[in-house]
Amino acid sequence: MVRTRSSKRKRRSGSGENLQEPVKKPTMAESSLITDIKATIEGALQPIKKELEQVAKSSELRELREELDRILSRQDELEGRISRLEGKVDNIEKTPLPPSRGVSNAINSLEQYSRRNSLRIRGIPEVEGERSEFCIQKVVEFCRVKLSIEILPQNIDRAHRVGVKNGNNSSRIMLVKFISWQDRNKVFRARTKLKGKRDDEGRPLLVMADLTRENMKTFSAALAAKKKNILKDVWVDANCRVMVTLSDNSTKNIECLADLPSG
Repeated sequence: MVRTRSSKRKRRSGSGENLQEPVKKPTMAESSLITDIKATIEGALQPIKKELEQVAKSSELRELREELDRILSRQDELEGRISRLEGKVDNIEKTPLPPSRGVSNAINSLEQYSRRNSLRIRGIPEVEGERSEFCIQKVVEFCRVKLSIEILPQNIDRAHRVGVKNGNNSSRIMLVKFISWQDRNKVFRARTKLKGKRDDEGRPLLVMADLTRENMKTFSAALAAKKKNILKDVWVDANCRVMVTLSDNSTKNIECLADLPSG
C-alpha cells in the first residue's frame, strides 16, 4: 500500500496534539501522600523553631539582666554617696559657724540696696484714717511747698506712715518709695532747703535716707563719736552710705561699727 503525503501530515499533526495534552492530576492517594509528607516535615521543624525562639529570648533576657545589674550597681553607688553627703550636712547643721564680717556686710548691703528708692520724711502733718493715695498727695505737696521741686503722683510707688503712734498725737514719719532712683535722688538733694525749718509741732523738717537697722546703728554711733570730737563730720550720701571725716580730714565710708575709729 502506498502512503501519500497527506497521510504523513495527518500522522505528524496527530503526534503534535499528543504533546500538548495537559499534565495529569494526582490521584487521591497521591494527594494524601503529599499532605502526609508536608505534615511530617512541619512536625519535624516545629521543635527546631521552638528552640530557636527560646535561644533568642534567653539572649535578650541575658542582656536585660546584665543591664539591670549595671543599673542596680550604679544605684547602690549613688545611694552611698548621698548617705555620706547627708552625714556631712548633719554635721554642719549641728555645728553652725557664725557669719563672718564679710558675709554680714554683704547681707546688709543687699538689704540697703533694696531700699535705694525710698526716703523717710518728717514734718508732714498726720490725719486720722490716711490712705495711700492721700499720703502720696501729701508728699507731692510737701515737695512743691517745702523743697520747691515738682514730683508727680505717678512718680511715687507708695507712701505710708511708719512707727507706733504715741499718745501725744505727734505726726509719724512718712516712708516714701519712688518709682525711679532719679526722682528719689532729686528729693534727697533738695533736703538742704529744709535747714532751719520746723513743722507745726516745732520739730525740724527732715528728709532722710531709708537706712537698714545695722546702718542706722552705725550712723548713730558715728554721730556719738562726732560729739566726742573723734570725728569731724558725719553724713549719709545719696547711695545710703555712712560717710565720715576723720581727724586728718580724710573721708571714709563706714560699713559697720568695727570701721569706726576708737576714741
